[in-house]
Amino acid sequence: MERNLTTGSPIKLLAAFALPVFLGNIFQIVYNLVDMAIVGRFVSVDALAAVGAVGSIMFCINGIVTGFCTGFGILIARYFGAGDEPEMKRYTAMSIGLCVLIGVVITIAGCACLNPLFHLMKMPSDIYTDAYNYLFIILIGSIASLGYNMLACLLRAIGDSRTPLAFLVFSSALNILLDLAAVLLLHMGVIGVALATVTAQLVSAILCWVYIRRRYQVLSIEKQYRRVSGVVIKNLMIMGVPMALQFSVCSIGIMIVQTAMNEMGAVIVAGYAVAGKLAGFAEQPFVSVGTAVANYVGQNYGAGEYKRIHQGVGAAIILSMVLVIAEFILSMTVIGPATAIFVGSEATEVIAVSVEYFRLIAWFYVPLSLVFVYRNALQGIGDALVPMLGSVAEVVARFGVIAVVGTTYGFIGAALANPIAWIAALLPLIPVFYYRMRKCVKFFQANSRVSTL
Repeated sequence: MERNLTTGSPIKLLAAFALPVFLGNIFQIVYNLVDMAIVGRFVSVDALAAVGAVGSIMFCINGIVTGFCTGFGILIARYFGAGDEPEMKRYTAMSIGLCVLIGVVITIAGCACLNPLFHLMKMPSDIYTDAYNYLFIILIGSIASLGYNMLACLLRAIGDSRTPLAFLVFSSALNILLDLAAVLLLHMGVIGVALATVTAQLVSAILCWVYIRRRYQVLSIEKQYRRVSGVVIKNLMIMGVPMALQFSVCSIGIMIVQTAMNEMGAVIVAGYAVAGKLAGFAEQPFVSVGTAVANYVGQNYGAGEYKRIHQGVGAAIILSMVLVIAEFILSMTVIGPATAIFVGSEATEVIAVSVEYFRLIAWFYVPLSLVFVYRNALQGIGDALVPMLGSVAEVVARFGVIAVVGTTYGFIGAALANPIAWIAALLPLIPVFYYRMRKCVKFFQANSRVSTL
């Protein structure tokens, strides 16, 4: 059901909102993890390396999709918080139209750039074909992923973070069944798991669309709201483009690290690929708190509740620190067995690479968690530029670490690029957030004095 985030205990609201988002994100990650697990256990380690090696590119694609959808959703949340239903519907209609156009562009541009990108990333020849086939099919079906993400962001904008989870649970189960059928029964290998993934994502998007049309009148788009509005499109792009660039620029940094790993052999590529996916799991609690913060801040900003924004950010930091402790303990204890699920216990060298990576990054979860809190808080008050610049700082930091210590210290040197990048991204976010909030409060107080004269 829809939920107003402008009243009630901030920490309870954030926790209640973040939990379904976390579970939903986990199931979304499961799509690619299941692909990796199945090809790793039932096809070959080379097939596992192929699916894992395109992870950074998929992160870029998913980042662009998520950036646009999240940016659009924050504006919709703002008008929902302000109680302006007509304007909210106009933004909803234009968001859906823009997403269709963006999906077409991503598919065409992505397919055209695959070969040059693979050569640039020095993709190993023994996994090149499988990696190409897998990613090509994922790109063809990217409109399905974009459709689900936009519809999920619409639901979250009005406070419903549970419904997207329900559809993801169903489609994740479907994905597992289709993966197993494609590999074990049809012997389609990497191509089969890619087709299964796209099919499951499409089912998720369709179910979400049907549910919204039947359940939420507030998100219904009557004919008068479907007229193309240049002003609305401009505002959506002002918010969406920097957020999409933020994710895509960040993914460039991840691709820099992946390129360095690709030159270290198939064992390092496979170990880092599994570690990267498991790290995706480990980061999801922080991502989910950030998503809750963006929607919470967006609604309260629209309602002019600036004090509650400060309270919400403080509550998010408390939640994040609790999660940091839990994540640190898990990272130090279960990574070896978790890696063995994907490659088998006999692949000791691959497991060792994964464990070594986690023993490094687990010490840097505090700055990582704060990045998500302050980045999303800034986006919630309409500042998409500074978070994007923070992502640029991430890229520069990753490139610098790879250039300075990556070649000298090998795998550890390259792996160190990620935590250093998190610190670089955080540094501008904290002071800018509090500066922006002081300006908002002063503006509100000045207008209040004028209205009483």
